[in-house]
Amino acid sequence: MKKLIALCFILYSFTGLCQQKKEQSIIFNPIGDKTCYDSVFVINASSTSSLPVSFEIVSGPGTISGNVFKIAKLDFTNGKTEITVLIKATQSGNEEYLAATEVYESFSFYNSFQTLSNESFITADTVICEKDTIRLSAASIPGFSNDWSTPTGKYSTATITIPDARINDNGAYKINISEGKCLLIVKTFNISVNSITSINFVDLPDSINVSLMPYTVKVSPEGGTFYVDSKLNGETILNIKDSGRYLLEYKFTNDAGCKSSFRKEITVFNPLINDHPLTIFDVVTPNGDSKNDHFEIENIHRYLHSLIISDMWGNHIFNSTNYTNSWPPENIAAGQYYYRLELKSPDKLITGSIAVIK
Repeated sequence: MKKLIALCFILYSFTGLCQQKKEQSIIFNPIGDKTCYDSVFVINASSTSSLPVSFEIVSGPGTISGNVFKIAKLDFTNGKTEITVLIKATQSGNEEYLAATEVYESFSFYNSFQTLSNESFITADTVICEKDTIRLSAASIPGFSNDWSTPTGKYSTATITIPDARINDNGAYKINISEGKCLLIVKTFNISVNSITSINFVDLPDSINVSLMPYTVKVSPEGGTFYVDSKLNGETILNIKDSGRYLLEYKFTNDAGCKSSFRKEITVFNPLINDHPLTIFDVVTPNGDSKNDHFEIENIHRYLHSLIISDMWGNHIFNSTNYTNSWPPENIAAGQYYYRLELKSPDKLITGSIAVIK
């Protein structure tokens, strides 16, 4: 034994071998709890040997480079209110110092808005028909970010509106709601855009002779509602007796609840002109005696027409498509005026002058 000690002394004297290494320890500074906005921060630890300390994440999210901790995103979507990270500090030693005992330090990220709920926070329409508007809305809270991902693009607003929905707008509409680096809610709406039914009047002419009344209007598909001049008509049967223009509208609701409508304006005419000839009185004496006070066209109500009255300089001062023998107004000046009367069914143009005498 004495010989071994002597040998070690000799080796140490000349080579440094058989040197007894020193012990060292790590002092790991408390990290402290963090919020959703602490995405990058420095971790501090030192060794009693003054040798550098290394860090490693044992559990929890994040990365460490040197002594700088970084976090990209914290997922609180599973109902958690805190996420804990465990860090290990090590010092492996050198020729003079033994490796230090590992030291562990933990800290937590806290979600500051713990009462957030899927049910009360987000609303969306999930039953959509073609040409409707898709509306998806999340509450707008200062400090929160809302990121929508949809089949038609990405949006970073609390509310998105997609007008005139189309079939290719079908799909998943996903929202990520975050505060700082904390992902609080991920919610997906599966929206289905249902087709509207194409409807039409079948072989409906632009003009119909009044003698064909009652006239059955054919529609495709059947089972909708029929309107004449915005009034519900019940069956798709016209029973119009007076000449004129009429707006027909057909509305249909399919099995998906999607509504569609189709409109068409038609002319109903009476070809029996000889039975109701037009008589135009071209002298007006608007003196209030109820005789020739107005420009009168007898039987004008039986014709589809357009009437324009101009002054002597060609300025249009009156026009009507439903003239009721009511021109001129009381303050009209005496003089010569000119009319242009266009008839429909049959087509005919009549022009002339009107003498206003006071």
